[in-house]
Amino acid sequence: MRRRPPGTPRGPERGASLVVVLWALVALSALALAASVGALVDLRLAVRHREHSEALAAAEAGLAEAVAAVAREPLRATGADSVTGSEAGAAWTAGWLPAGPGIHLRAKGFAGSATREIEAWAAHSGTDWRVIGWREIR
Repeated sequence: MRRRPPGTPRGPERGASLVVVLWALVALSALALAASVGALVDLRLAVRHREHSEALAAAEAGLAEAVAAVAREPLRATGADSVTGSEAGAAWTAGWLPAGPGIHLRAKGFAGSATREIEAWAAHSGTDWRVIGWREIR
């Protein structure tokens, strides 16, 4: 008959230790899964935030380009017109209409799945056009 080393648990005690260790592994696996799901949600939110920032920047670039187009060719301010463009993963379109002594502009920026839109008003100031007011539509 073989002798057991001192301190070695007997039959049922060895089975209980195994069950405790297995439950600890299940709990740690659940914690790891929850952490990975949380990280994935954070990553998606960060991507969405970046796309919206890029879309707003593109809309602002479109607004600046529309004002520059009217400044280069003053007769374009007398009728409805538009300009489009793109830059570094984002695109924009901007259009304007005459509004009293100035122009009413709308610029839309696109990046990924995000779209942002800006509405602005510009007035002729000396030899240049200046944006006198704007707001973000969405």
